[in-house]
Amino acid sequence: MMGETSGPRFESGRPHHTTKKDDDMFPTREELKPQEYRPPRPAGYRPNCIFCKIAHGEIPSYKVYEDKNYVAFFDINPLNPGHTLIIPKEHYRWVWDTKDVAGYFAVVQKVAKALQKALETEWVVSLVIGEAVEHAHVQLIPRFEDDGHGGAINFAARKTVPKEQFEHLADIVRDAMGEV
Repeated sequence: MMGETSGPRFESGRPHHTTKKDDDMFPTREELKPQEYRPPRPAGYRPNCIFCKIAHGEIPSYKVYEDKNYVAFFDINPLNPGHTLIIPKEHYRWVWDTKDVAGYFAVVQKVAKALQKALETEWVVSLVIGEAVEHAHVQLIPRFEDDGHGGAINFAARKTVPKEQFEHLADIVRDAMGEV
């Protein structure tokens, strides 16, 4: 009987491995469906790191800047509208561990200038803390008069930003990016 003897058998000029039944020899329809393309993950990619997943499009975000090394996107629990995170696409634990700190901060500066222009504020606070998410990141937080933070950022004063406002802010920041 087919599938119960050991070793390959040859019938009709083709090998049959008896460890599988004939109907298991070919891929199923599900296996033949085209799979969504995902670019290769870089060395150091951490499957449990939310920022690695955002950087590689596995989790959606409101991106305002992207190049081959860095991505900038809005914090979904912002301290103010326009609160932006700039991360390297490659996983590094700390900002100072990145291969090109000067290049990283050139991107941070470009995003900060775009935030200033788009949101009509000169006051953009930058933070490098690195404790909440163990992936290098710089936070840029636009400040406004009477924004509920007082003289220094109040981490308990999170803002609720509707999806439509996130989308609108992302559009105007991306537009300003081309002007800085």
